[in-house]
Amino acid sequence: MLDKLDKKQKIKLAAAIVMLAIASAVTTWRFMQSRDSGPPVDFFYDLSERELFTAPKDAIPPIRGINDEQEDGVRAVVIAADGNPKTRGARKIVYLETNSPQLKAALVARNQAMARGEKIRGFDRQFVRANTMVRAPDEQQWYSITSQEGLDIVSALNQPGPDGKYPVICQP
Repeated sequence: MLDKLDKKQKIKLAAAIVMLAIASAVTTWRFMQSRDSGPPVDFFYDLSERELFTAPKDAIPPIRGINDEQEDGVRAVVIAADGNPKTRGARKIVYLETNSPQLKAALVARNQAMARGEKIRGFDRQFVRANTMVRAPDEQQWYSITSQEGLDIVSALNQPGPDGKYPVICQP
């Protein structure tokens, strides 16, 4: 069958085979990378150590920090100021996020019930939002994400930088 193809068709066939091999190699490499990376993680910030660290994405803040048993680890929303999330020097914490004690207790109880196989109902969205607390990294005061102060803090994500580009949220 190959001898019936003209030179142009043979070149096209060879190019298609090479492209298929490259695509296969890239797909295999990505699969191996994602398989070896472990459970999904997110950025957290230890309030007493003033340091970023990673913890499981499904952790319910506040969690144990990096230096002691104190639950002073909160979720950190990190952006890349230059638009490239892989540039460590360009990363910046936009805001910190945690849960009120009431919301954390409710979320922990829900997870325990789910682990026991119990049927659960969802949370009231207003309760969750009102009990999700945010603050700027250099401030001490926490605000409900539904308050004007909380909305102002979170809206920093929607502001373009000096170059006109919107920030890119970084994942570890």
